[in-house]
Amino acid sequence: MRLRAKIKKIGSPRQIDTNFMVQSVIVETDEKKPQIFEIEFYNEKIKLLKSFSKGQEVLFHIKLKGKEWISPDHKAIYLVNFLAWRAEAINGQRKKVRPKSKSKRHI
Repeated sequence: MRLRAKIKKIGSPRQIDTNFMVQSVIVETDEKKPQIFEIEFYNEKIKLLKSFSKGQEVLFHIKLKGKEWISPDHKAIYLVNFLAWRAEAINGQRKKVRPKSKSKRHI
């Protein structure tokens, strides 16, 4: 599944346990009635976020993860997460990274 949206906020990475990290990004779709979603990046996929910044339009490749949680009062609550496995800049946008200056050698 793909979701085209603009980045509103990039959260900080969170270490959940020794083998699991998560970083979230909040995005907003460009529609008549814009929708706001939280998309999660897990473990090695977190590095994908380094090339993006707030305000950038991105095509996210996501899968939905869902689970049932039973509350203390025995009611079933259904949770859905958007999990990104790929992210692409739209229209060639990329975070501007300053190139390292190369020292010139004079002979």
